[in-house]
Amino acid sequence: MPTPSHWVQEKVEVITRLMSETGIMSVAGNAFALSMLVGSLSNELHHRRPIAFVGAGASAELYPLWQPLLWELGKTAVEQGIIADDIRQEWMDIAQNDPPGAAKRIIADLGEAAFRSFIASQFCRKSADGERYFTRAHAEIILTSYKAFVTTNYDPGLLEARMRLRKNSSATGYCTRLNRDKLTGWLDGSLFDNDDCPVFYAHGIWDDCRSWVLDTDQYDEAYSDRIYTRVLEKLWRSG
Repeated sequence: MPTPSHWVQEKVEVITRLMSETGIMSVAGNAFALSMLVGSLSNELHHRRPIAFVGAGASAELYPLWQPLLWELGKTAVEQGIIADDIRQEWMDIAQNDPPGAAKRIIADLGEAAFRSFIASQFCRKSADGERYFTRAHAEIILTSYKAFVTTNYDPGLLEARMRLRKNSSATGYCTRLNRDKLTGWLDGSLFDNDDCPVFYAHGIWDDCRSWVLDTDQYDEAYSDRIYTRVLEKLWRSG
């Protein structure tokens, strides 16, 4: 049986290759951040089952990153005559340093209903081959020894991989910031007694726009919620 350090190295190599294929590792800082994590993961897995934080890169095989997403939305809006091209460029400029501010500006320009519809269409259930509704990175992550997962992306890929690959998982083993009872379970640890590898969609899930944490107003609302911030603080300290 491989040692935890060898097992982690093998998983990191697979996930790094998959992320490289989708361009994630070329983003400034990502390669360095991953290298810093490798050593700490080996130690963590020697002593306990940690909680994994999963970002948008794990979904990139099927789902767009923020900048390409905005580009496509702006391109479509220009082609349909909804906005001028200089407005689209303003969106992109704002998004460089203030993604929530860019989202708020886009909502103001397009209308909330149109923006919500576009976001939902981009992050809904998707498959590359008609059978696998999750990315290869999702599969590798789900098959690790982590006891739970926290993601800031909106797509259902982690849930799809979880239900397919972790046979003891229930279909209801996830929550957003709106699910107060389950947030309490994350705080006191009781959630881990009732479900295998629960998933916390910290910034919401695609089919419930009320749960999204995307524009500045939603960020203000979410991070002024004491139970939500307590969960994040605990996860950050102990995950």
